[in-house]
Amino acid sequence: MKQLKKMGALMLALSMVLGLAACGSKEPVSQEPVILKNNDVDSSNETEVVTNQDAGNNPYEIIKDKNGKAIDLGGINIQIADWFYAPSDANSAYREAQEEWHEWLEKTYNFTITGLNYSTWGNMSSDYINYATTGGDEYYIFTLHQGDTGAASAMSQGLMYDLASIDWLDFTDEKWDRGVMGFSTRGDKIFAMRAESSEPRNGVYFNKRILKEAGIDPEDLYKWQEDGTWTWDKFEEVCDKVQKDFDNDGVIDQYAMACFNSYFYPSAVFSNKGCFIDLDKDGNYYSKLESNETMEALNWAKDMRAKYNMPQPEDGQWDYFLPAFESGKVAFMVHQAYVAGDRLNNNCVDDFGFLCFPKGPEADGYYTYAEDNLFVIPGCYSKDKAEKIAFAYNLWTNPVPGYEGYPAWKYSYYNNFRDTEAVDITMPHMVDPKFVSARFDSAVYGLVGNDGIHGSMLMWKLDSQTPAEIMEEIRGTVQAYLDEHNGK
Repeated sequence: MKQLKKMGALMLALSMVLGLAACGSKEPVSQEPVILKNNDVDSSNETEVVTNQDAGNNPYEIIKDKNGKAIDLGGINIQIADWFYAPSDANSAYREAQEEWHEWLEKTYNFTITGLNYSTWGNMSSDYINYATTGGDEYYIFTLHQGDTGAASAMSQGLMYDLASIDWLDFTDEKWDRGVMGFSTRGDKIFAMRAESSEPRNGVYFNKRILKEAGIDPEDLYKWQEDGTWTWDKFEEVCDKVQKDFDNDGVIDQYAMACFNSYFYPSAVFSNKGCFIDLDKDGNYYSKLESNETMEALNWAKDMRAKYNMPQPEDGQWDYFLPAFESGKVAFMVHQAYVAGDRLNNNCVDDFGFLCFPKGPEADGYYTYAEDNLFVIPGCYSKDKAEKIAFAYNLWTNPVPGYEGYPAWKYSYYNNFRDTEAVDITMPHMVDPKFVSARFDSAVYGLVGNDGIHGSMLMWKLDSQTPAEIMEEIRGTVQAYLDEHNGK
């Protein structure tokens, strides 16, 4: 189906405004008044914010101080500091309504929120740590990458403000990203937020021409996904049909797939309801590397790669799988959703589609993991400063009046894909909070990055060693990092 929806590249005003996750175990928000000191206006003035659990839920109901006036934040400019900010030129009814809503908030409560391209992707965490250590006069909300060692380090060092200490923030609100909440909760403390659903991540790209030539209707893959029969077994069945030795010389001419190990193995693990590291009720991390679900997935994934994955050419780059898929040499590639717009839509010689990773035998749905960006307030900020930022940000990220429940996140993806099914059928599964888990190994310093579970400790060994052999090697090291992080 090629009914690409021309609704414009709808983007949230200030694309950096991404939200926080909910925490079901958190106590209801206090209904006691909260004190904000407007030191920027008058150091002798204290404003009593008369608020409660429902404050701000009625978008145009003005939140007033004890004198009956709208809360005045003193004209502060809050900057969302990231590495990707660019003003949006999207034009739509939703965008116009959102701009009007944000302008009303800024005028009513006397603040502004702007974007700031603060650093680069590679330097963002270190630059954040430097700032959070020394402080400054700015009003920043920083954006950090969840899978970065620096983010885990900053969290463990207490360089992020404890958002749970702001009693009137209601993290049970459905707008908050549960994956980010799970990742950033330490006991009764919460260090990061994201006011949007999880970003669609790893899925299976498929080449429609190759499938047709093998006698498979590409639309059937979407049907299998919807009727629940898109499983490991079905994936292997299709791989077996599309992999070809055209001249019968014993050499494979067309491989079924070309997949990077650091995308394929984790996708397989989470698709079977497994994980690498989990969090117990006391807030301590523990290893699930050797759980039945995880080991079953690693063994299956290793076997699939051995049978169907195109090897890296001797003169090829590490990312050879991208040009292999783009040029139509393989039928499948496991990669993240962003790469469709980043390059596939422009480079692929054939039409392509996008699916969830198939279900493992232990799963009752299309389970996946999130590595969403974290939005944090520097831990060096005073309570007064942090609460002003949180007050504005909480209102700013509320649904646009009249568009409650509107899936605004979808519309930036339509122009990235060759069909609408990828967005309308596949992606809702990928952002369904019932099936999205946090990558807790990314929260433990030593287990994140190229030297951690995501890299050389596990992923880069699996093509040449069995999962059981690797577990024998890394068990002690993993436990040592966990013990250090848990303070044992």
